[in-house]
Amino acid sequence: MGDLSEHAWQFEYSTDCRATRQFAWTYWTNISNWNDPPATIELDGPFASGSRLTTRIPGREPLHSVIRSVIAEREATIEMQLPGAVLSFHWRFDELFSGERTRLTQRLTLTGENAREFVEQVTVFEQTVPEGMRRVAAAISAAAHGNIEQDLSNMTFLLTGAHGFIGAWIVKRLLAGDAGVVIFDQSSDPRRLRLIMDDDEIARATVLTGDITEAGALSPIIEQFSVTHIIHLAGLQVPICRGDPRLGAMVNVVGTINVFEAARRAAGSISRVVYASSAAVFGMMDEDRPLTERDAAKPETHYGAFKRCNEDNARVYYLDNGVNSIGLRPLTIYGVGRDFGMTSDPTKAMKAKVVGRPFHIRFGGRTDFQYVGDTADAFIRAATSDLVGAHVFNLHGETVRVADIVAEIERAWPESRAVITFADEPLTIPPEMDDAAIRAALGPMPKTQLVDGVRATIQRFAELHQEARLDTSDLDQ
Repeated sequence: MGDLSEHAWQFEYSTDCRATRQFAWTYWTNISNWNDPPATIELDGPFASGSRLTTRIPGREPLHSVIRSVIAEREATIEMQLPGAVLSFHWRFDELFSGERTRLTQRLTLTGENAREFVEQVTVFEQTVPEGMRRVAAAISAAAHGNIEQDLSNMTFLLTGAHGFIGAWIVKRLLAGDAGVVIFDQSSDPRRLRLIMDDDEIARATVLTGDITEAGALSPIIEQFSVTHIIHLAGLQVPICRGDPRLGAMVNVVGTINVFEAARRAAGSISRVVYASSAAVFGMMDEDRPLTERDAAKPETHYGAFKRCNEDNARVYYLDNGVNSIGLRPLTIYGVGRDFGMTSDPTKAMKAKVVGRPFHIRFGGRTDFQYVGDTADAFIRAATSDLVGAHVFNLHGETVRVADIVAEIERAWPESRAVITFADEPLTIPPEMDDAAIRAALGPMPKTQLVDGVRATIQRFAELHQEARLDTSDLDQ
């Protein structure tokens, strides 16, 4: 393409979608997604240089164009021949922060000896292209995340434990959707938020420190900030519950009771409580099959027993007080910010690879591996649903061998010679959850493929390392 001075007209517009660049490209190059009734578009071959496009609109002559150039997953140029002129449509796909978002840019250029004769006609694109691209971005985002895109701007979410791993990602998603966010956490340390957001973004959330075990702590907050939704994540992990069961019960069980009590008192404004349960409610089974919600809970840790207790209490709160709730049972969640507990080891291995340190994952076998962005979206989808009752759902990502996770880490960061090893002993939790129930209740759920999730995580670790902001102290724990 020539210099701007050679163009009779040029227009460029950009918008962002919530999807990896690979997903956005795959969606966009599927020509069936271009159809905008009554217009239909046909492609005479693969999406590659030289293939021809035909746009048919009832009552008009067909419009013909050709794909002039393609750089897979990055950019493509389509040209439409006019008498003595060429109108080109150049699309570019730029990966943004953590690989979680993609910027779509379309540049339209009119060139040729007779180009100026068509300027008045093509300037209509300055009005139609922005709206069309926003629709494309929304469609890609919806397809990538199970159609969970919705207007959150009139909602205010109270998140307990939001300075934790999953909580930080839910905050990020909610703020991206212009929701009101109130963080209630014992810690005032926003370090996990800062791993995935800048300070201006974080400042949009209200942060309140407090103790979840304190009765009555939440009701004034719900009233003051007109909270409409509660996502309860505050809790202690397996090692602490094992070492101090009493403390674990106070935080994980009594703390959850306090959340439900606050929701009961605010029945007029809070539609439901969404809370983090866990696949730890299940013990190991002899049968090699995905576990459903109908399988008996036989926890083998205090942590799992506390989570099961919360599920039972949630049911009683619905029966006695009409408090709607949804408990979600994740298993092995990975992504930037995961830094505690045995199932954090795969994420730590990704970090270790980036900084060139060997790392040993303390378990092997297979596990249900879910990218944290998908987990966050599942919580938001549950919170904004219209389900009535006390529900508990399994979450399912991708059941993979730890050996395959290690292999993917090696492929994503081949320049490091640091060795990642893993144990033979599997986790004492079944390796696969059946998520048919949540899909039936809430619709398609987001699914980030292992290759994309690992790549996005490692890329963000590399960015933080380059900025001298990557904390590696968890690698020694």
